[in-house]
Amino acid sequence: MNETISVLSILNIIIACLVGIALPIGMLIFGAAKLKADIRAFLAGGAAYILFVVIIEAAFQGFVFSTSFGYMILENLTFLAVYDGFVAALFEETGRLLVFCTILRPLMKRDVNALMYGAGHGGIEAMVVLSLSMINNLVWIYYINTGRMDVLTSGITKDALTAVENMIREFLDTPGYLYLLGSVERIFTVAVQLALSVLVWFAVRKKNVRYFVMAFLCHMLMTTGAEMLRMSELNPVLAQVCIGLMTAAVVFCAKWVWKKNAQSSISASDAEFSPQS
Repeated sequence: MNETISVLSILNIIIACLVGIALPIGMLIFGAAKLKADIRAFLAGGAAYILFVVIIEAAFQGFVFSTSFGYMILENLTFLAVYDGFVAALFEETGRLLVFCTILRPLMKRDVNALMYGAGHGGIEAMVVLSLSMINNLVWIYYINTGRMDVLTSGITKDALTAVENMIREFLDTPGYLYLLGSVERIFTVAVQLALSVLVWFAVRKKNVRYFVMAFLCHMLMTTGAEMLRMSELNPVLAQVCIGLMTAAVVFCAKWVWKKNAQSSISASDAEFSPQS
C-alpha cells in the first residue's frame, strides 16, 4: 500500500483527542469554581466509571461473549443493540445508585454535586473512549504514513494479518470529518451522563424509585438507539442528529426532575441527609 492518511484527517484526530482531554478538565474547573461543587463528587464519578464499566462490566461482557449465549447475541444485531443497552444501564446506573447511597451520602445537601459526579463519570469516559482511541489511531497512522507497516504485520498469524490489513484499509477509507463527529457524539454522551446522574441523585434524595427507573430506561434506550444507528446505513451526520435529539430528550427529563425537586431539596435539614439517616 502506497496510500497515506491525509493531513486533514490527522488534524481532526488531534482535535478529537484534545476534546476528550478538555471536557473533564473544563467541567472540573467550572464545577469547582463556578458551581462551588465538591471535587470529591467528580473523583467519585470517575472512579465509579473505572470500577463499574472498565473493570466489572468489561469482565462480565468478556465472560458472556465467550459462551454459546454470547455467540447467539452476536448473530442478531438488533438483539445485540438491546443487550448492550440493558447491560450498560444495569452496571452504570447500579454503580451510580450505590455511590450516591454510600460514599456521596454526606454531600447530598447540595444538588450541584449530582452534576459534578456526572462530570467525573462522563469526563473520564471521554478520556478513555475518545482520547485514548485517538492516540492509538495516531500511532497506527504514523506507521502507515512512514511506510513502516511491516512493524504492524511482522510475526503474526495469517488471520491476524488479515485483520491488520482490514484495519489499515479502514483508516485509509475513513473520511476525516468522521473523527470530529466522534467528538460531537462524546459531548452528547457527557450531557447524558450529567442528566442520568441528576435522575439517580433525586431517586436517592427523594426516595423515589420512579426516578431510578426513568434513568435506567433512558440509558438503555439511548444506548440501544445509538448502537442501532451505528449499525445502520444512515448518513453519519444524520445519525448524530438523531443521537442529539435523543440526548435532548434525556436532558429534558432530567431538567424537569431538577426543577421539581431541587429547591425543596436544598432547603431540607442537614440531619435528614446525614450518613446515619
